[in-house]
Amino acid sequence: LPFMISGKYNIAMLNKESEAYRHFLFYLVGLFLFNIFVINTGIVVFGQDKTQLTNINRVFMVDPKYSDSWDPMFRSLRVFFEGEDPTIYQKVFFNQKHKFQYPPTSLVIVDVLRKIFDPRELTGTVIDWISWFCLWGTILFSIMIFFDACHLYFPENCLSTWVKIGLAVLLALSGLTFYPINRAFFLGQIQIWLDLFFAISLWLWLKNKESGSSVFLGLMSVIKPQMGLFVIWGLLRKRWKFCAGIVGVVTVFLLTSLCRYGLPSHLKYLEVLSFIGQHGETYFPNQSVNGLMNRLLFNGNNLEWDAWHFAPENVFVRVITIVTSILLLFFAFAFNHKSTKEGWLSFATAGLVFTLASPVAWEHHYGILFPIFALVIPKVWQMRNEWKSGPFLAFLAYILTANFYLFLNRLADTPWNFLQSYLFFGALLVLGILVKLQVLDGKLTPQA
Repeated sequence: LPFMISGKYNIAMLNKESEAYRHFLFYLVGLFLFNIFVINTGIVVFGQDKTQLTNINRVFMVDPKYSDSWDPMFRSLRVFFEGEDPTIYQKVFFNQKHKFQYPPTSLVIVDVLRKIFDPRELTGTVIDWISWFCLWGTILFSIMIFFDACHLYFPENCLSTWVKIGLAVLLALSGLTFYPINRAFFLGQIQIWLDLFFAISLWLWLKNKESGSSVFLGLMSVIKPQMGLFVIWGLLRKRWKFCAGIVGVVTVFLLTSLCRYGLPSHLKYLEVLSFIGQHGETYFPNQSVNGLMNRLLFNGNNLEWDAWHFAPENVFVRVITIVTSILLLFFAFAFNHKSTKEGWLSFATAGLVFTLASPVAWEHHYGILFPIFALVIPKVWQMRNEWKSGPFLAFLAYILTANFYLFLNRLADTPWNFLQSYLFFGALLVLGILVKLQVLDGKLTPQA
């Protein structure tokens, strides 16, 4: 009799969990289909904007319209090896006004590619295909993160093979239409590589493979230095192997870069960072505190890309940028740092904060949000009884960050131009969701 009662109880619980999972599937399908078809159709039909369609078409053609990252990188190498400027940045950045903002360590990657492939084919063929695979790789690893997250919160036998296939196709379409991702490819941005590195790193962290995760964060750091802040984040959590992995990768690239390009170029790069921090960008795709404040004060060019100038220096904007960046970073380091439980939500929080805290955070820099959504949405649904508004807020955050709302640029010359920062606000909402989930999960430890 006890076994029979126990069996009936288990069957009842399984049926209850299966029903909850079916409701979750309806929510998920509704979210992605609503975004793919309703929102995007509305933007094209009523907003008369085909930006998304153009971006996606370029993906299928394997043909980015621009070479936004690669042209400045190749130009910088040419300037250095032809003996025009041993510091690289004095001529390229300060004199010629090209916005080459990557550290010298990033040039090692291009330098290696030049040795392997014909330089004439790199930007036209090789790099385009690598970027194309990175885009689909980001989507693939986001799908893997999603299914792994689902297995944490729902019975594994609730997922039939056909349901898995259907969800994978739906997630792939959602990734393809996720604006920061397809925009990075369209622009010819190395950010699409970083999206893949972050997705792999997050997936490995989810699988408790910290050493592997740190390698990809190290690769991110040699291109985007702020991701090196994960070392501080890891040290505060006593993740020694994780920190060693990041430092190890960065050290290899840094020593190679110093030997290859010399110390002056690395010292000059510090001046570049200082200059960018003093000015920032007003152009509306800059979805950061700096961009928001510059636009609110009508300080610089909002609607047209200026390839040669940054925003005029403004002391008030600079102070607000510094203060908010410090606060965000302090929060990322201190929040929940004493927890001994799983840290994938904290990991995602840190990655997002390191992007939000930058003075220049372009739309395409938020491609890392797609794998974060893949991690967060199943957790939000699991906590829906404790946080009833969670699924709606996740829905809203996705709608804000996955799309391009060009019609809001009509507000550029009005006090309402803060609405142009919709992606930034959406990212802040994702940050709030990550924090709330950790609090609800009992992972928040009171700080002394």
